[in-house]
Amino acid sequence: MADGTTVATTRDQMADLRHDRDRFVALAFSSADMLVELDRNRRIVFTGGATGALLGTDAKTLIGRAFVELVTAADRAMVGEALAVAASGTRINGLVCHLEGEFARRRP
Repeated sequence: MADGTTVATTRDQMADLRHDRDRFVALAFSSADMLVELDRNRRIVFTGGATGALLGTDAKTLIGRAFVELVTAADRAMVGEALAVAASGTRINGLVCHLEGEFARRRP
């Protein structure tokens, strides 16, 4: 018979697997050079793709940062509006924003 710790660990592992599966399904329908997952506070919880080539930084260093920090000042209001629309469950298609970063100056 499993003790409470083992059962809790198994539940946590299953929840992690479900989360990874849901992330994969969501990202499978995306088309981008860099993929970014945000929490409710618009902070980065996951990145994938060409973060090094686009921003000159490792994907792990972006975790916890506010996404808007990566966007050029000229595009921040547009991105903020798009994120508000996305938070309502509406898919955003074809949005082009420019990123800041070592290699990303004004790069869409």
